[in-house]
Amino acid sequence: MIIYILKSTLCMAILLLFYKWTIEDVVMHKFKRAYLLGALILSILIPITPTGYAYSRVSIDPIENSTSSILIDGFTSNSEEIGPIFSLSLPTAIAIIFILISGLLFIRFSRNIISLIRKASENSSQAYHTTRLILLEEIIAPHTFLDKIYINKQDYLDGRINEKLLTHELAHADQRHSWDVIFVEFLICIFWFNPLLKIYKQCIQLNHEFLADEVVVNKYQQVKNYQYLLLDTIKNNNQISLASSINFSLTKKRLEMMTKKSTARRKNMLVLSMTPMILVLLVAFGRPVAAQTDTKTNQSKIDQNENLLRDSYFQEAIIHYTGEDGNEYVNKYSTLPKYMKDKMMPPPPPPPSPDGQYQSHSPLKKGTIVTLKENGAIVIGGDGSIPPPPPPSAPSAPKSANKVRGAGFPPPPPPTSANAPAPPNGIIGNMPPPPPPPPIPLVKDLARQGVTIFLNGIKVKDDVAKTMYEEFDSKTMKLKTASDGTKSLHIETRE
Repeated sequence: MIIYILKSTLCMAILLLFYKWTIEDVVMHKFKRAYLLGALILSILIPITPTGYAYSRVSIDPIENSTSSILIDGFTSNSEEIGPIFSLSLPTAIAIIFILISGLLFIRFSRNIISLIRKASENSSQAYHTTRLILLEEIIAPHTFLDKIYINKQDYLDGRINEKLLTHELAHADQRHSWDVIFVEFLICIFWFNPLLKIYKQCIQLNHEFLADEVVVNKYQQVKNYQYLLLDTIKNNNQISLASSINFSLTKKRLEMMTKKSTARRKNMLVLSMTPMILVLLVAFGRPVAAQTDTKTNQSKIDQNENLLRDSYFQEAIIHYTGEDGNEYVNKYSTLPKYMKDKMMPPPPPPPSPDGQYQSHSPLKKGTIVTLKENGAIVIGGDGSIPPPPPPSAPSAPKSANKVRGAGFPPPPPPTSANAPAPPNGIIGNMPPPPPPPPIPLVKDLARQGVTIFLNGIKVKDDVAKTMYEEFDSKTMKLKTASDGTKSLHIETRE
């Protein structure tokens, strides 16, 4: 909003300066009326017209649930916990002040209109050419509002109001000058903080007087007589903001304008010089055409892509789900309600292929059962888990390598780590891991099983062997079986 106000004010200022420097003193009053009204309308519309320069914007996402901290007596306290009972932000306060002032100005604006309308209805009137004369008891200079001329009743009946003055006011009524003033007053009620609007109002009302004076001068061809007549009316300087008065801004410029003339060449040059100025204003202060997209636009595109991926992946699946009424339903994905589709997350992206290229998901097979749980989890098939996407196919080996190995040779084994043991000689390919070593038996357990125990070549008595608790290393023990089936354990502890 602040950017809009600044752009609008700058447009008003530039167009007003151009009017003051080049157009105001030229005798082309109808064009000046259109220029002033058009300048106001352009200043309001240009900032919102999509013709401006594409300035770049940096969008900053607000941090949700962020809280500010306040330091009180050396302790940090959260502002939400100690917040005031009633808080009013600065933008809200400014908006309230703006609405209050605009409301008061609209009330005054409405009262002025109602006052003039009431005078027309409560006092006597008389037809005069294309308008009506409102005869008032109060002493007041002739003035016009809409299609009515307000004059003093006694002066009119006594014939003290010159016909030229009535012709002047009749020009205001016929050319609908009151609507211009109403339009500017309406803008002032909204943009009351902009002082340029009051200057525009003065310029518009002064140009109205130029137009009305021009009608009188062209009709009567008595410039000097009319100028003296205007000077005599200054004594009744009762001004009404919405009315067009005969003695508004009776300055030297207005008197000189009655005898001034302008050439058509100068008018054409002024009109042509306006075109580049308006184009520059449109480009400089118009709304950017191609500004950077904000976070919401990017998020919308991401959501759209994810929805397309989800629809493609589950298109042929059969969905089991629980509806809003708590009942179980089975439907094809294509006939699934939109709110249920939105609950289904798209599949995770597949891993890139060995050559670095990204792959696309293959859709589920037709008739695949997919269960959508209440917490949003998806179960594909009957095992309760989502199967991972198929691994990428291995790249085919180059033809030259096949020719070197020959058709009868098996493919080379996969690379092994540096710490992995080399396979035995004569064995090609992957070797299964060796079986784990059997647990080391206790000597006493073997003795109880009837195994004869020899320690360093000396037989150990059975009753002693059965009480041995020492657990020997498998490298020092050898279990031998004789031809008759008897077993003996030989333990060597000597080095």
